[in-house]
Amino acid sequence: MKIVKGVITSYLHGILIYVLVFYLVSANPDGTLPLRWNVLNAIWTISFLFFYPVLRLRLLKRTTLSVHMTSLTTKALSFNNESNHNTSKLYHDSINPVMNKLDLKGHSNNRDDGFSLIVDFLFNGVLILISIPAGLFFSLRRLFKYFISKVH
Repeated sequence: MKIVKGVITSYLHGILIYVLVFYLVSANPDGTLPLRWNVLNAIWTISFLFFYPVLRLRLLKRTTLSVHMTSLTTKALSFNNESNHNTSKLYHDSINPVMNKLDLKGHSNNRDDGFSLIVDFLFNGVLILISIPAGLFFSLRRLFKYFISKVH
């Protein structure tokens, strides 16, 4: 059950970048999408459907793939919030006509979350891209170890 859940999660993480690249590779310059298969679409689809979940499950044994970015703005706002506990300073920050620090921190956190999501999508795209060579490498390595153990 854990493997099925991992495969479904892999597909959900990679579907957006898969569809985007599939569209960019096969769309006409006017933006229409005729469904014609070419070599790049076939390789991209095979990579996504068969090799990507295996590579992702293999990597998840060793590390997590989620990326959490924290910008310097967020760190600076957190540092200033922790160091200034003066009530008059807090009152001035809350009635600032431009934007109070809590709103600035919220906007900065939202921007960090957006960047984290973009980096996660790009990382999944790179995993889809390298999944066929990595799958072949791991398969050949395992096959080589099998034949070496049979010889000795």
